[in-house]
Amino acid sequence: MPPFPDLARHLRPPDTPGAPDADLLRRFAVGRDEAAFGLLVWRHGGMVHAACRRVLGRSADADDAFQVTFLALARRAGSIRDGGALPGWLHRVARRAAARVRAAAARRRESTSATPPEPAVEPALPDDVGPVLDEEIDRLPEKLRRAFVLCHLEGVTNEAAAARLGCPKGTVLSRLARARERLRDRLTRRGVVAPALLVAPTAAPPAAALAAATARAAAHFAAGPCPGEIPTHVAEIARGVLRTMRLTQLRPISLVLAITALVGAGLAAAAGRPEPAPTPAAATRPAPAPQPPAPRRLALEKHDCPDVGTARFSPDGSVLVVNGAKAEGEKVEEVVTFWEAATGRHLHTVRGDDAGGNPLSFSADGKLIAIPHTGRGEVVVRDVAGGAVVRRVRHPVVYSAQFSPRGTLLLTSSGGFVDRHDAGDLRIWDATTGKEVFSPPRAADETFPWAFFARDGRLLFRSSLGRVRNWDPATGRETPPVRLDDPALVVWPSPNGDTFLTTTGGRLRLYSGATGRLLRVLGREDEAFESAGFSDDASVVVAADKAGRVTVWETATGTRRASFNGTGGEDRGSVFAHPTPDGRYLLTQWSTPTADGTDRVSWVAAFTPGGRLVRRERGAEEVVFDTAGRAVAVITRTPATADQPPRFDVTVHDAAAWLAPPKKD
Repeated sequence: MPPFPDLARHLRPPDTPGAPDADLLRRFAVGRDEAAFGLLVWRHGGMVHAACRRVLGRSADADDAFQVTFLALARRAGSIRDGGALPGWLHRVARRAAARVRAAAARRRESTSATPPEPAVEPALPDDVGPVLDEEIDRLPEKLRRAFVLCHLEGVTNEAAAARLGCPKGTVLSRLARARERLRDRLTRRGVVAPALLVAPTAAPPAAALAAATARAAAHFAAGPCPGEIPTHVAEIARGVLRTMRLTQLRPISLVLAITALVGAGLAAAAGRPEPAPTPAAATRPAPAPQPPAPRRLALEKHDCPDVGTARFSPDGSVLVVNGAKAEGEKVEEVVTFWEAATGRHLHTVRGDDAGGNPLSFSADGKLIAIPHTGRGEVVVRDVAGGAVVRRVRHPVVYSAQFSPRGTLLLTSSGGFVDRHDAGDLRIWDATTGKEVFSPPRAADETFPWAFFARDGRLLFRSSLGRVRNWDPATGRETPPVRLDDPALVVWPSPNGDTFLTTTGGRLRLYSGATGRLLRVLGREDEAFESAGFSDDASVVVAADKAGRVTVWETATGTRRASFNGTGGEDRGSVFAHPTPDGRYLLTQWSTPTADGTDRVSWVAAFTPGGRLVRRERGAEEVVFDTAGRAVAVITRTPATADQPPRFDVTVHDAAAWLAPPKKD
């Protein structure tokens, strides 16, 4: 049954039950066919309304954002020639519309402060994670985003999605797997329990009256005037969204014209300027102090890695590995690139099926790298120096791989896909021979969301049944499991596995890794923490609350050592905080909306452990230090425009120079 049958009965013409989106867009753009536009509202309205509700809750504001989205489509229908792009376009515009509606509602409340507050609305997802999910969906490469929105947000079957996107069903399945891999990695890094969110929220349809009114108003709004049935503030917000789209298209043209004018003026001035007289030789001066190497910008576009995922240094810091993707037509190709960290020189590239799209792992000596590939169900182990394949191990729907501290064992896990019947298990392999050594038995309903090797070589893995299990490679046996009396899905283990952190209901709890006994509760009752972690030596705990405040405690005593705003400025909101590998600095990451509310700006700040701000960088998506703390790789992201995806760059800096205070003029 259609999401709103009354609308379908009144608007759907009998000869176009399966008309492609491209045809409906053309009919509306050329002939103002209201029935065609009504079909588009019927087909995509559930997804759009759900995206609006994840930002605004179940309220009248969400209905306003829904109308803004489709009014914007009415004006831009003629510019969308690829029907397969429409769901992703609507999802992106819905996010922008919801952000503008929220800002406008806040201004109205401020101007009428005497008015009683509006009743609370029920959010579409708990703990405000809905907008985080939509934000990360918006960051996906275009091809992956189209498939994900169609299948996971609109509920279209894989076969139907393949027909709409004009590609084989296998390609759709591959794109969905890659999209889920990227989302899980990004969400987990932001402290969000990814497996629960990757099962997309149900796109509940809007009210039939709302959808019908929006469809009727579209043709009038596309022609220019604002019909009486559309509230004035809704029409104004829609015009604002459209103005932003036009500006993002005009800015590159204006920039080219400005540069051309400046270059022309410079050449003209140079042509009439006499040559300068030679300057006398400078007096002999003492040799300057050695300068740190200049930042090295990686030639990502040249080597087919325009969309960056993550960057990792080898254990000795000599090699930097950057993984990402490149889209060519209907094909999205995963790419892993290898670079000489000291010079930024490209070493080699792995692309296609062997590149995978998941977290990478170096062996302890840095000579090997393990690359998981979920779609093929195998982990490819490569030689770092030359890129040659050393061996392959099979593991269905494998998500991650990790070498043991001594490099003799390889852990593979499919814990990232706990909604799959064939996932959630672990396997241990001999890293030299590729033979399976151990796979823990599990109950029918038991999965292992995470696993890792502790510093002493023990394997620790969290069971979905509320236990932390241990396997000792020295004996080849499991030791008695530790039960955590805590329903938390997210558990942060210390590097040596001696203690665990959980956040349940915003409270931070520290447990013994040996007994599972609660050691202490960190923080006050009025503090609600979202993410936490240990320093590399496990001596301190670092956590961030929902307001962006970062707090540091001593692990052994629970003494609070520092508490400060993690953004280093006036921004407030969720931040992710973690120490650098050498423990000398704390890094925070967060994002803010762009000025027009259409995208986000990434930020990174560095602090001393006492909370003194050292550096604050706009546009930095991620900062990665090598193990010794000598070099730092900075991934920067330029926000997306209406017609262009975000752009990424990676530069390698001397860490001391990057952290040095800026020079005063």
